Amino acid sequence: MNGIQQGDPFSPYLFTIVMEGFSYMLEEAISNGNIKNDSTLVRNVSTILKDFDIVSSLRSNHAKSKVYMGPYITNKDFIIDTLG
Repeated sequence: MNGIQQGDPFSPYLFTIVMEGFSYMLEEAISNGNIKNDSTLVRNVSTILKDFDIVSSLRSNHAKSKVYMGPYITNKDFIIDTLG
């Protein structure tokens, strides 16, 4: 078999490297002004997640994912629809 499999001692290091890339993508979007506290935030985060999926060959598992929103979020349906 080729590649790294679950339980491989190298897996945690690879995960850390990949998450550093994802963190960089988010930081870059923030510094470019693409992530702000408005409705574009959700769209841009969704785009970053999709781009990360493509770049890393990983896939977000929506069945295992959750979005937590505070009580003062008024556009919850929009957020849920945008993130899928």
